[in-house]
Amino acid sequence: MCPKTGMKLENLSLTQNATMKDMISKWCMQYGITIQDPSMQPDVLHLSTSIAGLGSYINDLRFPLDISNISLRSLDSSYTSDGSCDKNGDGLGLASEQNSDYFCGYQYSNNASKMDLESLSGLAELDWESQYKIVEDLKNHLESNDLACFFLSSENFIEPLIKFLSSSHDLHDIRASKAGFQLLSTYLNQYRSGIRYLNEDVYNLLSIFRDSEVTKEVLDIMEVLSCQSSCRSKIAASAAIVSIINILDSKITVHREQAIKILRNLSSSTDVCSNLVRLECIPNFVQFFQDTTLARHCMVVLRNLCRNEEARASIAQTSGCFGFFIILLETSSHEDQEHVLDILLSLCSQCAEYCRLVMDESDIFAALFYVSVNGSEKGKASALELLRLLRVTNYDDKKQECLQSDHVIPEDANDYAKNKKSHKTLFGVKLPTFSKSIATKKEEMKPSLFALD
Repeated sequence: MCPKTGMKLENLSLTQNATMKDMISKWCMQYGITIQDPSMQPDVLHLSTSIAGLGSYINDLRFPLDISNISLRSLDSSYTSDGSCDKNGDGLGLASEQNSDYFCGYQYSNNASKMDLESLSGLAELDWESQYKIVEDLKNHLESNDLACFFLSSENFIEPLIKFLSSSHDLHDIRASKAGFQLLSTYLNQYRSGIRYLNEDVYNLLSIFRDSEVTKEVLDIMEVLSCQSSCRSKIAASAAIVSIINILDSKITVHREQAIKILRNLSSSTDVCSNLVRLECIPNFVQFFQDTTLARHCMVVLRNLCRNEEARASIAQTSGCFGFFIILLETSSHEDQEHVLDILLSLCSQCAEYCRLVMDESDIFAALFYVSVNGSEKGKASALELLRLLRVTNYDDKKQECLQSDHVIPEDANDYAKNKKSHKTLFGVKLPTFSKSIATKKEEMKPSLFALD
């Protein structure tokens, strides 16, 4: 039973930690959530922990339910000193004897997989076809066994694999390149701590292969790496961002969503934002606003870029951008509405001119009123704040117009007329000379003002 919600679990089957970790990581990638880099934590997975120690640890835990009828100490006795299963005891105590058989078989499988993985260190000594066969077999093995990667030595795995990929490029062997990148992608997805062992050679390879027949495999790896804050600047330094933006410009649509996802992740870094702005990528996003899925990712990128003044100016100057923002406010989900409002607030709170550009869109007030009534709590608050900013700007503009048209100092009128000759009009009508009295000037202006009506 969940100690927080009090809900009773419907499924009591065991789920491996690695599987749960993979599910959490994929969920975070899907919703653009950045979690603390696990590679910065001590790599305890490679420490040798005895089953007996694990049993003692579990018995020290305080569970919120009665487990007095479950034998946890049987963990100590269920394994003999040589690592084999003792089927005569209570097994694991948490399940039936059938589960004990499962763990025995699983332990044997892991020992076998460890031997297979360690053989990669001598990969370069084999002929090319044998190298490809081992990489392909190892890829299939990792895909079918979520925990196999935890038993390999990353130092002896990454370097031979990178040499293999480099050779596949020199030999123009697309088949081998695809297998190698798929193996690396599977490894990184299952074992995020292995990212720490990637050096500049890996990022350079990604840059070399970015425009090739293995683009999909390269993007898979870059999407994983872009979720890690420690990798974003390295991706930017490898010139891979240029290729990702080129994907958005190309007529090939199959990789667009993945490319935008990578840019979304990269834009979380302030340093990378500066690179994106310099590459003038913002106008490229407008073409994707009509696609709901792509628009959502684009909004996150633009929201992150708004921390940069040049980016704000680029958004304001991009034709059609504000028009699409209004459409999204009226038709998109609450989450997307919040992204759009975050962008508009970033613009309007920084510059009155941006407020005027927003007000040039005739439907902006109706869209904001709609969100203020039907949006999420955050969306409602943001819409009301934006309405306030626009009204303040509109009021200041009206006030300034009145001051400019009515407040004239007679002593300086002649100098004002000389210096501002090109602006001596009011509503398109030429103003009279300022040598006469103010009362006389007003009388002369009346016919012209009425004539405008």
